[in-house]
Amino acid sequence: RQPDMLDGVSSCPLTGSLRDLWGGHFDLGFAEGETLTPAVLSGADLLILDLVASMDSLQPAELEALQDWVAAGGYAILSAFSNWSVSGDFHASCVSWLGVEPKSRIHVRRRNVVDFRDAPRQDVCELLHGPFGEPTRFFNTGETRYVVHPEAELLGVHSLTDWLHLFAVGRGQVLVHSNLHWLVDGGVWHGGSVEDNRILLLNLAAAACRDLMQPLKDIDAQKRPGR
Repeated sequence: RQPDMLDGVSSCPLTGSLRDLWGGHFDLGFAEGETLTPAVLSGADLLILDLVASMDSLQPAELEALQDWVAAGGYAILSAFSNWSVSGDFHASCVSWLGVEPKSRIHVRRRNVVDFRDAPRQDVCELLHGPFGEPTRFFNTGETRYVVHPEAELLGVHSLTDWLHLFAVGRGQVLVHSNLHWLVDGGVWHGGSVEDNRILLLNLAAAACRDLMQPLKDIDAQKRPGR
């Protein structure tokens, strides 16, 4: 949803170090578009949705496509960022269905380093105890505040940090953050250059394509001695 900023930092976040990071371990392909549709989401394992440079909010048909895709097993990274004067702070349109309310006119935090909160849940373990390691701290810049309302408990929300929440929705997951600096180009920000963030992103990608990885695990197990 950012067609006019493809060469800038605020373009599709799958650029620079993040693209190199995932591409070094996964068969990576990506697509982007101005409108979120079932056709765009078809066959996708992971969606990164950010409206910081969008000229309008997520439309009802787009939200329905997002919800249906996640419920069917998709993994979405959604932003609850606010306080961006270039746009109309449209992120509420993509996270309010989760019980998340971005708060405008709140102080933007410069740099934040916090410990992860663990939990005995499969989706949390996939991120914090995944195949690529065990990240212990989360690094981000420019975080804004959002409110997680009580109805979020119905979706099995877990607070990984104060401003990083994981939701279980149907067969899928949604990771809500408050600023995408943690996953954009490490040469401009620090997202791709911090080891804990890199491990988290690799574990997240593995979780997003877990159904594709399981047959590989089965094949590997069959090749072990004694089978």
